[in-house]
Amino acid sequence: VAGELRLDAGLGGAVTAPSVDATVSAPVLAVGGLSGVSLDVNAQYSPAAVTLRQLNAAWQDARLQASGRVGLQGRQPVALAATLERANIAALLAALGKADIPAEGTVALRANASGTLANPRAELAVQAADLAAYGETVGMLTVGAELVDRNLRLKALRLSKPQPDGDGSLTARGSYHLDRHTI
Repeated sequence: VAGELRLDAGLGGAVTAPSVDATVSAPVLAVGGLSGVSLDVNAQYSPAAVTLRQLNAAWQDARLQASGRVGLQGRQPVALAATLERANIAALLAALGKADIPAEGTVALRANASGTLANPRAELAVQAADLAAYGETVGMLTVGAELVDRNLRLKALRLSKPQPDGDGSLTARGSYHLDRHTI
C-alpha cells in the first residue's frame, strides 16, 4: 500500500468502554497492482458495535459503496449493504498480474447482510455485461443468491449469449447447506 492517507479520529467513552469516531481519506492510493484508488471512510467503534457510516472507494470507472453496523454484544446483530458499479474485468485482471487472461466486460453487484453473527442472512445480486473471453463473445450474466439459515441458495443464474440465429441461454439454480454439506 502506498499513497497519502489522512486519518481524523476522536476518542471518547471511558477507559473500560472506549469509543472511536474515525474518518479516513486517501485520494490516490496504490494497493497491490491497483493504482489511482481513492478511499473515503467514516466509521465508529464502541464496545457495543462497529458502525461503518460510509465507505466510498473508486478506481478507474469502478465505484464501491458500503455502510452498515455489526453488534459486538448481546445477539450481535448485523446490518450491512454494499454496491459495486462499473468494475472492468480486463483492468482488474491486468492489475492483479493476470493480463494474459483474455477476458473483458463490466461487473456490478449489490449485497446485503442482516441477521446476527451466529445466524447471518445475506442477499447477493450480480450483473455482468459485454462479457467476452478468449475472443468469444459470452454476453450477459445475472446471478441472484442468498444465505438463509445456513443454507446458501443460488436463486437464479442466467447467461445470455448472442448467436446469429438467436440468443442462447444457460440457467441454473441450486442450494448448499453449510452445516450438513448437502446440495
